[in-house]
Order: sequence, then C-alpha cells, then structure tokens
Amino acid sequence: MTDSTRARALIAIMTAALALTACGGGSNAPLPPSIPQAAPMAKTSGPAPCPGQSTTSLFASTPAAAFQSKAAALCIPAFDGFGGTMEYPPAKPSITAALTASTTNYNQQLPTLGKKGKPIYYLQVQTSANTAFGHSLRANGGLTSAKLVAGKSYTLYGEGISGGIVHLITNFTPCVATATSGKDGGVIPAFGRLLVRQKLTKGALTIYFEVYKGKLTAQPC
Repeated sequence: MTDSTRARALIAIMTAALALTACGGGSNAPLPPSIPQAAPMAKTSGPAPCPGQSTTSLFASTPAAAFQSKAAALCIPAFDGFGGTMEYPPAKPSITAALTASTTNYNQQLPTLGKKGKPIYYLQVQTSANTAFGHSLRANGGLTSAKLVAGKSYTLYGEGISGGIVHLITNFTPCVATATSGKDGGVIPAFGRLLVRQKLTKGALTIYFEVYKGKLTAQPC
C-alpha cells in the first residue's frame, strides 16, 4: 500500500468515527461547556444580621455582649424584617447581655406588658449581673423595619424579671415614640431609652421589651 493510499484510508476512518460520535451521542461525545459558578445570592433586604447571631423559624439570638460603662449600642438580631441597634445609657458596672428577638410569643411564656392591643415585636435581654444605667443616650440608630411606618406612633413597654424561686419584677415606665425614616424602613430611635436611670439590683435577670402600634400612653420617649 502506497503512502498516499494509507493517508486516504486514515482520513476515511477518522471521518467515519467523527460521524458516529456526533450521531450517537455516546461516551465519546464532546463535553458540554463548563457550567459557570452560581452568582452570589443578592443581599436580603432589611437590617443586616448581627455577627455570630443564630436564627430559627421562631426567633433569632446573639451571643453575650457587653453593656459598657459608656453610652453605646448593642446589635439587635435580625429577624422577620426587624433589626438595627439598641442604644443604651452607661452601665456601671459593665455587665454582659444576650439578646433574643421575635415577632410572636414563640414559647407562650413572654409577658404581655400592654393593657390593650398585641405586641408587634419582642426583645429579650438576658443580663449577667446587677448594674445601674445612667441618663445619657446616643441619638442615632434604633429598631428598624419596613414594617414600621415613618411618622406613626409606637408604644414601648419594658420590665425586668429576676430568676429564682421568687420572681422580682422591675417595671419600666412605658413611652410612645414616633418612627423616623431609615434606609431599611421605619426606625424607632434610641430603642433602649427605657433603660435610662434604671437600677437593676436584683442580680442576673431578663429584661423584656415590647412594641405596640399606636399611642397607648401620654409619656413621650
């Protein structure tokens, strides 16, 4: 067989193989183009989650953080469209607190602090020890949500309950606040204002905050 004959035979064999591959779609079929990596998910609207927060279908919580001896703020765990920051007055001595946020009485054990209506938001603050809060409060930040309407009134309630066999209760004076406008929705400014001048002298306790729609008290925040 001459060289030219061998070349023509080789070309014919290669052509037939390629034809079979294209028609049969077998294991030798050309691989599809590589699949590009999925694009990062778009940022969920609403306030950002706190660092280290854990979230369930019923509530969200944060690890313990410090109530410092100077006016500052704690991150409110993002849950069901709510989040933001809780401003607080100076705490002396400094203590730690873990926050749990929900929009329902998820364990049927949260108190009902208002005398009418139903809370639209609950925040529990578990403290580590006694402290006394001062009077100064940062003016920026606050509880934020698209469910809060700028210009509308919201009433804040709060109380502290110590643990043990006998529960000791510290009632906070409720106040009414007008929501302002923020980048993630309405804002209840300086959400921790109920802590101003509070003396928590009953050891570690749980502080309950609740938000109700409307003006349910004459005391402004």
